[in-house]
Amino acid sequence: MTLCIPDIAERIPHRHQNLLLDSCTVFEDESQFELTINKDDDLNRDIFLTNLNEKALVPPSVLAEASALACIVSAGKIPKGSFAYFAGITNFSLTGACFDAAFTIKGHTKKISGKHGFYKYSCHLQNESGAIAQAQLMAYYDSSGSSETTNNLQSLSLPNNIESALTVPGEPVTPYAFKQPKMTFVDTCNLTTNESSVYSYQYPLDHPLIRGHFPGNPVMMGICQWQMLEDAMTHYVNHHCNAGSSPDHLTCNALIMKSNRTPVCDIKGATIRVNPMTTGYQAHIESVKKVLFKQKVVPGDTLHIHISHLT
Repeated sequence: MTLCIPDIAERIPHRHQNLLLDSCTVFEDESQFELTINKDDDLNRDIFLTNLNEKALVPPSVLAEASALACIVSAGKIPKGSFAYFAGITNFSLTGACFDAAFTIKGHTKKISGKHGFYKYSCHLQNESGAIAQAQLMAYYDSSGSSETTNNLQSLSLPNNIESALTVPGEPVTPYAFKQPKMTFVDTCNLTTNESSVYSYQYPLDHPLIRGHFPGNPVMMGICQWQMLEDAMTHYVNHHCNAGSSPDHLTCNALIMKSNRTPVCDIKGATIRVNPMTTGYQAHIESVKKVLFKQKVVPGDTLHIHISHLT
């Protein structure tokens, strides 16, 4: 059974920019999907694109989101009052250049397991530019009917220099010109050294992605937290590397937390690809061993990201 955009919108509680599928063919426990994001996209999904030396790219995080949506679509229509969330990503890898937005993305997902509301899938994506991406995804189905956080996470104990950096005003980070407005997910640099960095971001009450994730129960998309690491690393590279002397790749771990120091997202074993631009550098995640989402983020929340083990 092949579903088009109206059919897909019936199955998942996403719309506007967040409907990152054009079609999805559903089999038993599997799906095949396609996505093309053009400039001036009819659903305004071009808000996700980045520009690298005059070429429009589909960021790696969007590949993960499209795959997750295809997995959710293959599971059937979500009951009213239920929501499907990213719970985690493991063993993501991007081979070749970043996905060129001029080409249609084609993907395949397959259910690996499902238990207690958690479902694990494998996914594979490619396009005619030769780019390939793959990962395993974990989706969680919540039937509580609310986006409110109800878990009892303990506050983190941070190193003294990190805690000190978060108690004083940082330096503003200017939104990046290679993205659309409001798609830069760091606004403050609190600390940056050769070994670690700390950045902050307040998710605004009027962010354009709120309209589709989820209507009436706004929650920050998990891929925005992924992009928070890329945006922080873009700032880091541009402030720690001289023109023309940046490494091709960097590796790191990252922990995103709320202002009360409770964990939001844990990122392990990230490899960052450093792409030279006409002026400066742009960072993308090329591979990551594990991304675990620990709690929901709602408009108005302030996030901090601590990047460590930088090499």
